[in-house]
Amino acid sequence: SFLQIRSLFRVTLETEPGLLHYYAVQTFAGLRPTEAAGLPLPAPGADFLRVNAERAKTRSARATPILPPLLLALSLLPCERPTVPYDTARERRLRRILREQGVPMTPDILRHTYATYRFPLVGEGELSRDMGNSPAVVFRHYRGVVTRPEAEEFLTINPLQDFTPKAEEAYRIRGVLRKLRIRKKRPGKLVEPLLVRRFIPRERDASLPPPGA
Repeated sequence: SFLQIRSLFRVTLETEPGLLHYYAVQTFAGLRPTEAAGLPLPAPGADFLRVNAERAKTRSARATPILPPLLLALSLLPCERPTVPYDTARERRLRRILREQGVPMTPDILRHTYATYRFPLVGEGELSRDMGNSPAVVFRHYRGVVTRPEAEEFLTINPLQDFTPKAEEAYRIRGVLRKLRIRKKRPGKLVEPLLVRRFIPRERDASLPPPGA
């Protein structure tokens, strides 16, 4: 649920902010945990997150579009290294805290979340290419789980919505937050509408508010 996704990133920022990218690429790009850890980060301005054949479970390279929530995480919280940070002990501790907060952390649950909310917008063909699965598997598991409006709302999630003073001080990005106009007191304005529109077919985006609304 959206509440659980929000809780995931809130707790991560408050306890282990270095793992935010690790969870973000799973939630908003559909990567497996083994694919996410140590993944080479895309260059600034890139449109796709690329998983090479050696890293992919199926040994087939693939490219997944960088959706608005992931773009926010990558842009606002640049890593010191060119790869997605990961630490086994820290992640184990964080998973325990998340479970105590009511956030289920079963294997591949974030990858399944991505597929569930992406299916109504792109269908099994494109989604199977993004995830490295067959169209039949994608259709069987993710068809009809959520509605199209819910899938569109997924694109407006801001993984940094619940920045605490502790997290803000750690990353020292107050100026960047203001520059990108992320309104922490206005949850309905989490992502610029024009940014979201790039990922919804034009003939079906009538439900989105106009830019600046």
